[in-house]
Amino acid sequence: MAQSSTRFIGMDVHKDTIAVAYVAQDHGAEVTYLGTMGTRQCDSDQLVRNMQSKAQHLIFVYEAGPCGYWRYRYLRKKDYDCWVVAPSLIPKKAGDRVKTDRRDAVQLARLARSGDLTRAREDALGDLKAAKFRLKAFLLRHDIRYTGSANWGPAQGKRIWKLRGFSVTVVESLTARSLLHYWSTLYGYACACLVSGAFCHVD
Repeated sequence: MAQSSTRFIGMDVHKDTIAVAYVAQDHGAEVTYLGTMGTRQCDSDQLVRNMQSKAQHLIFVYEAGPCGYWRYRYLRKKDYDCWVVAPSLIPKKAGDRVKTDRRDAVQLARLARSGDLTRAREDALGDLKAAKFRLKAFLLRHDIRYTGSANWGPAQGKRIWKLRGFSVTVVESLTARSLLHYWSTLYGYACACLVSGAFCHVD
């Protein structure tokens, strides 16, 4: 039987170590746990070489966290697919609270293969679109208009955050101000995640 041309590599990234697991794209393929590796660039190169011997197409997946996104940028620069996912958007079974490095790496590889991480990103995009619509309609009802050339660009984002500091009279009521805070927070969070690569598949 021919080997699958795609491998999904789940990485549970920490300061000093990375737990690694991978799985083939084939339905029913078992997830293989490779163990732990270092966090240096040369360690990533060694992992890539190891995986290249198993498949032509490699997709690396890890959670967004305090270790930053240099690994994502490094792998993308080498033309490898790399997904960064927000921990809050990783599907979890009810009551499943056991967390180990090995289990997290295996779960990332399995969810990437099943497509659940992609669906999580699509849900986030839908939430972002809905938040934009509600916020824009809310601002228009209060005659707060944006006169810039591009909707939802960086300038508009900065302006929305500044509106949160306006007096109550600008948005007519405390309730309105609370809604503005909620929608702008939702917009700011989702936009920051999607634009900066803080979660999920970023091309």
